[in-house]
This record gives sequence, C-alpha cells and structure tokens, in this order.
Amino acid sequence: MEVINPSGEKREASGDNVQTGLSNIEHSVNPNAVFESIYMGFVNAMQTKTFIMKEPLTIQEINELIKMLQVYENDCHVAIVGQNGSGKSYLMLMFLKDELKEKMLEHIIFAKHTTADITNFILHNTRTLLGIDELRQFFDYKKHASDEQNHLIGMIELGREKRIGIIGCVRDFKKITVNYRNGKVAVVIWIIDRFKDGGSYAAVFVANPLIEGSDRFGFNTLSIGVVDFNQMRAELERLPTFVGYLKIPNIHEVLTDEEIALYKKEKQIAMAYANLKYHVDRYRKKKIEFEELRDELNRISDLIPSDVILKYLEQLPIRRGKRKKLSKTDMEEESNDESNEEGE
Repeated sequence: MEVINPSGEKREASGDNVQTGLSNIEHSVNPNAVFESIYMGFVNAMQTKTFIMKEPLTIQEINELIKMLQVYENDCHVAIVGQNGSGKSYLMLMFLKDELKEKMLEHIIFAKHTTADITNFILHNTRTLLGIDELRQFFDYKKHASDEQNHLIGMIELGREKRIGIIGCVRDFKKITVNYRNGKVAVVIWIIDRFKDGGSYAAVFVANPLIEGSDRFGFNTLSIGVVDFNQMRAELERLPTFVGYLKIPNIHEVLTDEEIALYKKEKQIAMAYANLKYHVDRYRKKKIEFEELRDELNRISDLIPSDVILKYLEQLPIRRGKRKKLSKTDMEEESNDESNEEGE
C-alpha cells in the first residue's frame, strides 16, 4: 500500500501501518507545515526553555509568537488575566511599548471608547497591535450573541485578515463571551503574584490552533480545592496548554514616568466617561432625579468636555411636568443658575 506523507514523499506502508497508513507521519513532517512544524515548533521551544533550561519566558518572545500568528493570518488575541491590582494593564502597556514605542497610548481602547472605535481602528490599520483595557466591556458573556457583539466579532474576523493583534485585560477569563474566549483568544497570560520590590510573574497558556471548544485552554479542569501556591502552580503546569512562566519586569524598567502619568490620566478620564454613562443610564431608568444627575456630572466636568456631556443630556427627557427633550440652552441654564431651574 502506497502512502504520501506531508513532505510529498511516497513510501510503502508496512503491514503494521496498513490500517491507518499515517502512523509514522510524525517522522517526516514537512518543515513548512504552518501549524505542526512552525507554530508548534515555536511553542515547543518555549516549553523547552521552561522545563529543561529552567528559564522564564520574556515579553519579547511572546510578541514574536504574536508576529508569527499575524504572518499566517491566524487569530492573534492575547488575554491578560489576574486579580484586581495585579498589574494587568501595565503588562499590556509593556507589550505595546515593545512593538509600538512612543505610539502605544494611541493604540489603547479605554472605557470612554465604544464598539465603533474598535471597528474604525480595524478598518484603518493593518499589521499592528491594539490594546483593550477592559475586555469585558465589549465581550461580556451577559451580552452573548447581541447584535452589537456579533458585529464586533465579525469585524475582528476582518482584523485577522488585516493582521491586527489584540491584547486585552480581564479579571475573570470565564466572564468573556464564549464566541471570543474560545473562538479567538490564542494566548492567555495569567498573572499569579507580584513582588514587593517591583515586577511579577505569570503563567502562559497557548491554545492548539486546531482545537476549538467550550474549554479550549482546559481551565475547567482546575481544582478549586487548592490551598497553597505550590499546589496551584502544579495544577497549572499539568494543563496541556501550559508553556511556561513569564517574568514581568518592574514597570519603571520599561516605561518612563511620563508614559505612566499619561496612562494614568487616560485611565482617569476613561473612568469619568464610564461614570457619565452609568448615571445617565440611571436617570433614563428613573432611578435618580435630574438634580442628582447634575451633581454627579459636576464632579467629572473637569475630565470630560462640556460639549460631550451636553450631547448625552440632550437625548434625555426632563421629568418635571410635561416631558420634553433637554436642549443645550436648558442644560446651560440649569447648570449655571439653579434659581432658573426652580422658577420653571
């Protein structure tokens, strides 16, 4: 029986191989095979560094993996997971800084942004990285299969063809919608602990590109009865998707004080936008009165341009007497002169 292997060579299958005809295929893998040779070869090299050489992985090595995924137009999405305060956002910044240098802050989606901002970025960019400061804002499992989320997933599929890698942060990986979690994410970086003198370390997991399922990384098999960190690390290391530990440097070794300050300022503004959306939504649902809404908006007025606030408020009705739309003039009068409001 004649068998052709991936390298194009013909051979006679032995009696032991007649049933499958492919049992010895691993001995003659074509070095140009994208998944089996190039991709998995890179992953195997990372595992060798961890288990044989006993050395941690680096940000640069994982960025090389992202580049490889981009070259072959594979899904190159990285989820940074960890407790609040573990340094997820700073690690995202380090990945972006390594590739984008001083342009990194221009490639981050914050809470002030919308789905449209992500899709516009994908439409107007190619072969680059995009950071999402909070993945759950756009891929919340509670919004699974919503029109907005389906549209975003579709645009991200276009992003694959445009070779755009996405690095995002989330506290609980399971709270991301399954369409994105198991359909797009290729790498999970799970921050385990921080060091008092700066820096931290994380476990790195890489999914098999041929496998797609409800638990692509095997996290559902982890025991919740683990009582110490040694047992926890042993649990993580037994997963087939585990490739090694990432040593995360002190943030000040990678980013300048000015870059950190700019990020913190953008983060503060993003929080103000989130607060604006939250209180406007509460007013729309009749959970607060306009006076309370106005007080909340005054607290964030130094962070958000007044025209942005007015744009939100112009869409809201005034709940006093006859309902009407709130105009820009109404808002200016109510914000600047409380006595005018009482006299209406």
